[in-house]
Amino acid sequence: MLSVFPIAYFGSISYFQQLVLEQEVAFEIFETYPKHSTRNHCKILSPNGVLDLIVPLKKPAGSKTPTKDVLIDYSTDWQKKHWKSFESAYSSSPYFDHYGIEVKELIFEKQESLLNLNKVVHERICSWLDLDVPFTCTTDFVKEGIIDFRSSFKTRNEASNYHYQQVFSSKEEFIPDLSILDAICNLGPMARKLIVSK
Repeated sequence: MLSVFPIAYFGSISYFQQLVLEQEVAFEIFETYPKHSTRNHCKILSPNGVLDLIVPLKKPAGSKTPTKDVLIDYSTDWQKKHWKSFESAYSSSPYFDHYGIEVKELIFEKQESLLNLNKVVHERICSWLDLDVPFTCTTDFVKEGIIDFRSSFKTRNEASNYHYQQVFSSKEEFIPDLSILDAICNLGPMARKLIVSK
């Protein structure tokens, strides 16, 4: 059965854990774009705690704009803000030097649509972690006959069965289910074990 997901901006660990469990994945692009979701938000661990990075958007049809038509708003310097926040959070992490330049490339790659940005991000993460998650995009908005994850991943999953050393936390203060970037910067290729071992 087809599993339908939102297409995430540097999705969470639980997002990728669920993706790899599904046999057939489609990213929803015909839904009316929902506010406050993983589609344009990701959470990283900054020196001041959990930080939400948000890609600003333009919706040509207002609140009725489908996801496939949502554009990125470049009227503010959000890319510089995202990069500086990421750099501040992870420059002292073990794998920053390995992945940082590619993260910077992804953030500054000027895509017109959110969908295109998220496709590129998804493909790069799967490449880094050697994840085989082939996907299609929906061709219509379907309500039945699917496994529906479109409304999932709105909040962090506080219950986790994994632990790793984070830059700004101790063993007692582990913050689970941040953006997959947190695991990649701290664990490198070993972050794959968090995804495929669920």
